[in-house]
This record gives sequence, structure tokens and C-alpha cells, in this order.
Amino acid sequence: MMLIPAAIFLLVRQQVLGKQPYEEVFSILDNFIVGAATPADKLASAFMMCGRYLWVLIFPHPLVCDLGYPQLKPVGWSEWKAIAGFLTYAGMFIWAILNIGKKHFLSFAILFYLIGFSLFSNVLILIGTSYGERLQYIPSLGFVFALSWAICKLFKINDLNQIWNPNGKSTLVWGVAGALLALYSLKTITRNTAWYDSASLYGADLPNSPNCAKLNYHNALEVTKNGLDEKTGNVTDKEQVEKGVAAYTRTIELYPEYHDAYGSRGLAYFRLGQYEKAFADYQVAIKHRPNDAKVLSNMGYIYFMRNELDKAEEVYRKSILYDPRFVDARRNLGAVLAMKKNFPAAIEQWKEGLKYEPNNATLLFYIGSGYRDMGQPEKSGEWFERAYAIEPGLRK
Repeated sequence: MMLIPAAIFLLVRQQVLGKQPYEEVFSILDNFIVGAATPADKLASAFMMCGRYLWVLIFPHPLVCDLGYPQLKPVGWSEWKAIAGFLTYAGMFIWAILNIGKKHFLSFAILFYLIGFSLFSNVLILIGTSYGERLQYIPSLGFVFALSWAICKLFKINDLNQIWNPNGKSTLVWGVAGALLALYSLKTITRNTAWYDSASLYGADLPNSPNCAKLNYHNALEVTKNGLDEKTGNVTDKEQVEKGVAAYTRTIELYPEYHDAYGSRGLAYFRLGQYEKAFADYQVAIKHRPNDAKVLSNMGYIYFMRNELDKAEEVYRKSILYDPRFVDARRNLGAVLAMKKNFPAAIEQWKEGLKYEPNNATLLFYIGSGYRDMGQPEKSGEWFERAYAIEPGLRK
């Protein structure tokens, strides 16, 4: 009966995803398996990770949220871990199928685990990550079934009606079960502190996955954020931001094409007032990802500071081309156009921004200023008043 809703869900999923105007492509940073040279190597890499998933259920230490590239890299069938993973899972599956007709409890436990894990294994379909311990949450119930069965077999418990004092060995049986429960619970409780927030998670896991570029990048984001004012973006702790720069640099060393790392390091340099270094990083980021609207906008601000208005207008227009809803880029593009005395075009950009942020006081104020500066003060008043109503501090 459960196959019916499962089939309906998969059908709906296929219909929705099939109508996307693009094919989803995963980066090697998301899933290192996509970097495998051949389908055979992809399968070998997937089974290597399947083995790790199973091992971490048995012995959950150390735990880590990401083991991405280049901490782990694709392997072929010459890797013993890939062979071990394949033989283990193939053996489990064959044994479960051969015994399912006997209604063997262990067969049920194995199939529960395999079916629950299959969607995340990268064997049947490639997903957006090569490793995530959290993905074992549902499959782990199958492991618990199997562990409980093993305890029963170890102490030859066949009559479940006598479970509280099986074969007169209650102290021994529940001592073993209690010890396992205590150990796994202790690991869970101590691990919970790492998941308090993003900063604590990345800080706790980086020592266990020091060469994972994505983990280094997200740690760098958190380190940098601790040195900035959350609302204004101004530097509150220069040393902390410099530590963030060093963390971004480490990320780039691990993966020299990491465009997000270049863009974020560039922003950190910008916050530190090191504009030439920021601009150099932005250029590299755009080289690897030409359609990065945020980086293009950041470049536009530096051009604006240099009074290179034509170049600033060019990159701002590219920014809104790739992300028409990017209000900051539209606001700044309007400012550039106003500096060039093209007030109608500037006002057009600001009004376009209001479609996405209708209560943006800065845009309302700029529109009022634009009408005033182009000699139409009768039109500016209503825009100024709307801006003052939202942000009284704009009234001077």
C-alpha cells in the first residue's frame, strides 16, 4: 500500500522538475563524485561513501558535516574502500532478498535501511552532496532494528513475551543494551553543541575535514561576519576580518576556481579599505562566473569611487541583467545615471527597484531628488514625504 503514495510523489516530482528551463548541474564542491572521469569511477566513489555512511552508524566518531573536495576525491575500483563498500551492500541486499520470503526480521531491517538510504547514496541518482551524516536519520532506524535483533540473537532470546527477564539474564541483557544506549546518547548530546549555530558547526568540524574547500569557505564567512556590524557592514574588529581573509585564502588554495571565495574575499578587502585587492579578486570571480550579479555590483561601486562612470554603468547593467530583482544594483545604477545627468533613466531604475521593495525609503528619496535636480520640484514633494514617513532621519 505504501508504494501507491510513493509512486504518486515520484510522478509529481518528475513533472515539476522536468519543467525547469535548465538542467541542474552539481559542482564538484557540492559533490566530489561529479569529478569522476568515468561512470565506473562514479559508482566506485559512491560505494566508497556508502561504506563510510554505514561505518559512522556503527562507530560515530569523529562526526563531520562535510567531507567535500579535495578532502575526498573520486576513486576507481582499485580503491579497497570502494570494493568493501560494494561487497557489503551487495551482500546485505542479496541476503535480505533471499530471506524476505521467510519474513526474517533482519531481512526487514536491512531492506528498511537500504530503501531509506538509496535516495542519498549517489548510486541510483546523483544528488547535491557527497556526504551528510544528517541524511542517515531515517535509514538509521533500520540499523537500530538490526542491532536489536543482534542483541536478541546474542543472548538467544526467542520469546519476546519474556523480554524484561529473557532466559533469566535480565541484568546482562539490559546491561549491554543500556551501555550501547548510553554511549550513543552521549555522542548525540555532545554533538548537539556543535550544531548550536553555523559558526560553532564549522569551527568544530574543520579540524576533522581541514581540506574540504566548501567547509573552509563557510567557516571563512562566519569568521569574517564576527568582525562586521550586521546592519551596516562596517568593520568592528579589523583583526577578525583579517582572519576571515586568511580563511578565504586557504579556501582558494584548496580550490583555485572557487569564485564565491574570490568574491567574498574581495568584499572583505573592500570593508578593510583595500580597494585594489578587492577589485583584483572581483575580476577573478567574474572570470570563473561571469553572471555573478553581486560581484558585478561590487565592481561597479569601485568604478564609481574611481569616477569611472561609464564602466560603473556597464557592470551595473550586467548585474541587473542577470538578476532583475537586485535592488542594490538598480539603486546604484540610478545613482551613476544621475551623476551623468541622465535623470529620467535614473528615476526609471529607482522606480523599477520599488516594484520589489515598495517601502525602500532610500529609493523614494532618490526619486524625489531626481525630479528636483531635473527641474521638476512639483513632482518631488510626494516622493520625499513618502520617504520621510518611512525613515524620518532622511529629512534634513
